[in-house]
Amino acid sequence: MLNGWVCAIAFSVFTVSAVLGWYLVAKFINDVLIDPNFILRITAIFSVLALMLYLQLPRCEEK
Repeated sequence: MLNGWVCAIAFSVFTVSAVLGWYLVAKFINDVLIDPNFILRITAIFSVLALMLYLQLPRCEEK
């Protein structure tokens, strides 16, 4: 039970930080330079990290 909570908290913290990081990156790009490929790369990286963490969640809850 405790492990599931730890994973849920870690997941929500990661999601919030990912969204915040993406917002800051987008703001920086908007202010300084606009490069769609860079935006796609950042989005892909965040998506892969979120997917990896999401796949770890069920494993955490089993313990």
